[in-house]
Amino acid sequence: MSDTIVFPVLSARFDASQDLQAPLSLWIWISVISASGNATAANVSKAESLKEAIGWLKVVFGLLVAIDISLIAWLAENYAKAQAALLIMAWAATMAATVAIIWVCSAAYHRISDLKDV
Repeated sequence: MSDTIVFPVLSARFDASQDLQAPLSLWIWISVISASGNATAANVSKAESLKEAIGWLKVVFGLLVAIDISLIAWLAENYAKAQAALLIMAWAATMAATVAIIWVCSAAYHRISDLKDV
């Protein structure tokens, strides 16, 4: 058994015999995880932090809209031939996606109004 530890997700390696010095990509990954959502830890201003949050909310919004449209299209196409349980689950998922879209929009608008105050 060697001293090398393999991180398959990060594709990073470090040698345990060299004082556990991980490659730069691993340390960047760890710092991003630990600093997420914390503007002071990342040394950025509140405005930049809000802009980043708004950017991520735009991504989540886009994904939810795509999911919602896909579910609505599936329901429209298969309402006559699908089983009742599957239709109920698709309808519930559509409602959940729609509620999530409304929540993401609300969260984004709150951050936009907070950005105006900064």
